[in-house]
Amino acid sequence: YHPWKLFIPASVITLCIFAFNLLGDGIRDLLDPQASEHLRTAHE
Repeated sequence: YHPWKLFIPASVITLCIFAFNLLGDGIRDLLDPQASEHLRTAHE
């Protein structure tokens, strides 16, 4: 039993999820800039 062997696959999955989230945010900002302005002003 070697739990440290899970570190690399778990890290890759985590990085892929993070990258897809960033990609989705960028696509949303490109396709609907008014919505991104609304989201920014809602947080202030």
